[in-house]
Order: sequence, then C-alpha cells, then structure tokens
Amino acid sequence: MEFILSKLAFVGPFFLLLGVLVFVHEWGHFIAARICGVTVETFSIGFGPKIFQFKWGDTTYALSAIPLGGYVKMYGDGTEENIPDEKQASSFIHQNVWEKIAIVSAGPLVNLVFAFFVFILMGWSGVPITKTVLGDIVKDSTAYQSGLRYGDEVVAVNGAAISNAEEFTKELSMSPELKARLEIKRGEETFTSLIPLIEEENPNPLLQMEMIKKVDGLSLLRASNLVGLDYQSELVQKHNTKQVEKIVQINGVETPDLHTIEKTLATIAITEPLNVSLETPDSKDSKTYLLSSSEDTDGFWSLASVGIKKSELFIGNVQRGSPAYKAGLKPNDQILKINGQTIIEWGQLLEGVKNTPKDETVTFTIARPEGSQDIVMTPNQTEILKPNGQIEYRPTVGIMPSLEYLPPPQEFVSVSGFGGLIAYGAEQSMKWTNITIQGFKKLLFGEVSHKSLSGVIAIGKVAKDSLDVGWTYFLQIMAIISINLFLLNLLPVPVLDGGHLLFYFIEVIKGSPVSMTTRLIGQQIGVVVILSLVAYTIFNDLTRIVFSGW
Repeated sequence: MEFILSKLAFVGPFFLLLGVLVFVHEWGHFIAARICGVTVETFSIGFGPKIFQFKWGDTTYALSAIPLGGYVKMYGDGTEENIPDEKQASSFIHQNVWEKIAIVSAGPLVNLVFAFFVFILMGWSGVPITKTVLGDIVKDSTAYQSGLRYGDEVVAVNGAAISNAEEFTKELSMSPELKARLEIKRGEETFTSLIPLIEEENPNPLLQMEMIKKVDGLSLLRASNLVGLDYQSELVQKHNTKQVEKIVQINGVETPDLHTIEKTLATIAITEPLNVSLETPDSKDSKTYLLSSSEDTDGFWSLASVGIKKSELFIGNVQRGSPAYKAGLKPNDQILKINGQTIIEWGQLLEGVKNTPKDETVTFTIARPEGSQDIVMTPNQTEILKPNGQIEYRPTVGIMPSLEYLPPPQEFVSVSGFGGLIAYGAEQSMKWTNITIQGFKKLLFGEVSHKSLSGVIAIGKVAKDSLDVGWTYFLQIMAIISINLFLLNLLPVPVLDGGHLLFYFIEVIKGSPVSMTTRLIGQQIGVVVILSLVAYTIFNDLTRIVFSGW
C-alpha cells in the first residue's frame, strides 16, 4: 500500500500542471472564436461526463471526468446541417477559411505566449543558478592529481569567466585541445591549473553538442550524510542501529554531507567521547548515541574508527525475481568484493557485473552479522535505456545502492530591467522550442529510441518532483511542457489542431472545403493514433517504474 501511495503522490501536482495548461490552450480557441463572432457552446476542461458545469451567456463551462485535455465546442462546428441565415454569422462552419485558421491556431499559439510570460515571471522572481562549486573528487583521478579538491569554485575556463554549471560544461567542451586552464577559487586564494580532459558522447541527446569534454573524476555533486555502518562498529554492536543511517550531528555540529562528517571527526581527539546523532532515512526522528573514547590511542576520530562506510557499498533495494533476489541478497547487505576484488565505490561493482560474459556467473562477497560470505549468481541480459535515449543490452543482477547525492549550491538571480525580462523570456522560449524540435527530429530519424517517450505518469512525477524543490522549478516545467503542447498540437494529425489546419490549408489551395466524410475518416484515424500513442507512453512509464532491470 505504501508503494502504491508513493506512486500516486503526483496526482495533485499533475492536475494542477495539466489543468492550467489545458485552460490556457482552450482559452486561446475560445477568445479567438469570440473575436471572430462565433458562438462557443461549451468550454470544458477534461473529456467525458461532466462532473461540474454552469452556464454564463451562450456558453456552458464544464469540468469533465477525464482530465487528459479539454475542448471548446463552437456552434456550427462538425455539422453540415442547415443553419438558419440569421445564425450563420455566429456559426464556425460559415466563417471564411482564414478565420477558421486563426481560431484553430490560437490554442497552440497561446501555449507559446504563455510559456514566454512564465519565463518572464521566473526572470523577475529569480532564476536558479547552479554554482560551479566542486563536490566529491574521486581520489587518484585526473581531477584529484591536478590539485582540485572538494569546495573549490571554478570561476573561469581558458580565460573566459563563468558563473554557472551550464557555462562550465560549455566552455570545457569548446576547449580546442584535450586540456583546459581552469581558474580556481579556494577560500581567499585564487590559482590556475592546466588540466587534461576526456571526450565522450553527450548524455543529453536533445542538446546540439554530440560530444562533450570533461575532467575525469570531477563532480559538482557531493555524497549526503547517508552512510553505511560496519557490522563490527560500536554503533551497530552496542547500540543496535541500522546498517544505513543519516548522521545529522556530531558533538552538536550539524553534518549535512559525508565531507563535513569526515572533517568534523578529524577535529575531535580520539581520547574524547563522541556524541553521534542518527536519523533513519525517510524519518525526521533522530537519536543520539555516545561512543567510547580510548586513552590508549593517539590521534583523532575518523570514518574508520567510527565504522562509517560509503552508503553506496550497502544494498538499498533488491528487485523481486531478479538474479540477486533468487541468490538471497537482501537490503542492507554490505558488499565487500566482486569476483574477489575489493570495491570502494559503486562504479566498480557496475563494471564488474557489466563485464560478465553471457551465461557466466559473478560472485559477490558480502558482510552480514554472522560473518562474510560469497553469493554466486548469473546476471540477466537486460535492455537498458541509456541517458542519450539509445538502447543497450547488458548484464544486470537487480540491485540498487543506498545512495544519496546533494546538488551543488544554487542562488537565485533576478533579471534586471523590462528589456532584460523580455529578452530573457524570448531567449528561453526559443531555446526550449529548439530543444523540443530537435527531440522530435531525433525520434523521427531513430537517433533516440521511441522507448524514451514518456506519458502522463512521467509528467506527473516530474510535476511532483519540481514542486517539491520549489515553485520556480514547477513554473519552469510548466513553461517547457506548454511549449511541447504548442508544437505537438501543430502536428498534421487529424483530431489535433494541426490536422484541422491541414484541412483548411487544403481548402485554401483547392478553393473549397474538404468533404465532411473525409474529415470524419481523418478524425477517426487521428483518434486511433493519439490513443495508441497515449497507451504506449503509459506502458513506457510503467515499464520504467516496475520492470527496470537495474
């Protein structure tokens, strides 16, 4: 039941998001029809049976049961019945073809205009900027060997000043060679470092750069205070804590991430007692435990002396029916080795499983209260949807790590001046329109798998996640989806606005309307196409939620 409720938590944000966008779209049709003198009989948010309605003037305003869209029903639309002469001026079918085109195109165009104004509102209230403050640096990596450390801020790349993560990625990728000169700010000190780069395929298939350059081992993310606890540690043995906990305080000092935990421990002599406050994941209740000091040991407390491990070395979830499930792996199992090789990070385990030949076994060495043991399993060959939208087949065993990362710090920067706001709204509208068109193009030509298509469930999840972060992000998602609706509705598919526009442009060319029979056949085909697409995208959503191979 808890699983089902967690998946339904998106319903409210989804209805809020879709309700606003449907209203905006249908209002475009409505206002254009009224300007042209056409009587609007029904303005409905949703389809099917009406659950609430009222009449004002000539129009019935309704909220209908199926919330996946809406409609405006105009007098004289979709009928060839004789309409009295005195009412033909208010009949849609009797308007000239250019007025019909204006009414039909108004819905999508208002979606675009709405996105433009939402972006202006975001610019006025403050645009989130991701700062280029470095997170966890992989030891012995290129970034580490080049002197980069946690908390450093990159302020320039190859002499070009940068202020956010997007500019950082762009400037790195524009480096003429596989090296870049980074200007780094560390506290009050500023220095430069010439750092080798690696080139790889852009994980975002919708951006124009096919290849990007990056620094090996560098990340803007940092591990949270979610940690794993060794079975032999005092916390587990004496205080019976769980194997995966959040450390929220040490001796009264708040510890929001693993780096702060390590740094705080290094300031406390091991001869002093340690008060560690733990919080169970998904719970706000914390408990404080006293750890023993030792007069016989020199030095300071450390991750090892407390028994703290990276949380990613502990299993978070095991997929039912997977090789790991059948072999007996369980949540909270601590992974020590894979095929005899000690692992210190999740990436090593992924590579070990990924490189397992077909039909051969892989051996996990795990720690449990009764001691370490080897568990042997044969990975499944699983279809994986890569970030770039392509399909990859590789071995999987069906486990997920207990892993939680924190994003880099952000600040909200307001766009100044009326002209600046207009320019920002236009820039963002054009940017996301171009990205969406590129996505359609890559889907059409098979550069991105059709399995990357998402439906109402994915939209609901995105709506919820963005609203959880803040209203600015929710508004951004609303504007982006509004642009998607603008373009989708212009596709020449009967039943969509683009299909109607196609018929009217044919009418312009041939000098007479397309026959009602042709239009009805086209609409039936369009309904089948749209319903099939909706069903397929929902299937994709469910597949990603339930049947992911991990």
